[in-house]
Amino acid sequence: MRYLPLLCLIFISFSCSKDKFDSSDPKNGQTTELFVDHFYSTDNNNIYLWSDRNPSPLSLREFLDREIGYTYKVKAKVYVPDVAPQDGPDKWFVLEQVLSKEKYTGKDPFEISLQIHSVLARGLAFRKLDGKFIYSGSYELKPMNQDIAGQMEQILSLAEKLHNNGEYSAKARVRALVTHDPENPDKGYIVQQLLTANL
Repeated sequence: MRYLPLLCLIFISFSCSKDKFDSSDPKNGQTTELFVDHFYSTDNNNIYLWSDRNPSPLSLREFLDREIGYTYKVKAKVYVPDVAPQDGPDKWFVLEQVLSKEKYTGKDPFEISLQIHSVLARGLAFRKLDGKFIYSGSYELKPMNQDIAGQMEQILSLAEKLHNNGEYSAKARVRALVTHDPENPDKGYIVQQLLTANL
């Protein structure tokens, strides 16, 4: 009977360690806290583990209210579907709760990719719609000046080739140095410079 408290302590310790989130082997239903950075790029969702700021091992889904120009601390749960998709990951994070949201006030430019990075598609991640450059379906790209606007038009003229020619698309590099648009901070970027190679 005198060993009962010790046995209880061992059992509780074992239970806690079993449920502890392991980024190298996330288990269905486990929760952890994530840091969501202030910008989105087609090659990087900028989602990190809150504990050490290492990149998240899984994508984060069901975060429909995410706004660029803000950083977030969120609680997320590992979800493993009964039947894994044939053309995607076999597990991902699902948003449980937004714990904090802060407006990003930095002014330094940051890089985004202007290409689609997917096993199912390739090409450019921006297009022109009603006279505006639209990135990833919803964010406006405003050229800083007419020279950059002209360069963006030239890149768009290569869209079909980048889409149809896998070898060319794999070698091409189309990125942009941007800042948040002060007039539209949660829906747009100002393009400061285009960074291209092998076009």
